[in-house]
Amino acid sequence: MVGAGLSDRQAKAVILQALHEQYIDPIPVPEDRYWAESPHKAQITYMLSLMDAYDQVRFALRDQFGDRSVSDPVFKRVFQPLALQSPYLSSEEQVALQRFQAEQQLQMLSRSLLNPEALVQGDPGSWRPASKPAQPAEPSHLLSDTSWREHRLRASFLANQMRNSGVVFTETSFR
Repeated sequence: MVGAGLSDRQAKAVILQALHEQYIDPIPVPEDRYWAESPHKAQITYMLSLMDAYDQVRFALRDQFGDRSVSDPVFKRVFQPLALQSPYLSSEEQVALQRFQAEQQLQMLSRSLLNPEALVQGDPGSWRPASKPAQPAEPSHLLSDTSWREHRLRASFLANQMRNSGVVFTETSFR
């Protein structure tokens, strides 16, 4: 493609688009059936299907361009799906954490579908668990020690409490 007048970046973008059309586009987007029983299950299943398809895209890119494809800016959205929320994580950690979070959502949804009595209606328009839910598994096994610490500084319950305490922290004092 470079011989056809395209720059290296343009050629990579064309290849990425072709892979997108091959693996991503065929996955049907679920209908917005908000009135149906369990409308979120289709969305979560769709997300998991997309993750599987992106695994195939990542494999094809690595096959064609080698390991350098992981850090190529043209392929950033494929190899770093959580770059906005978790830029401190490696590509592999971002992909693993994204899958972990989607699977956790699906498990929570499945539990609520299997045991609908576990949910009781509270205030109008809001739902709350009948009893304290079991803590979801933590993704610590997916991340390096450093990444896990960075993740906890940004996403843990304690970190959120500290941010909302009214105390003004510096980065150093927050750590």
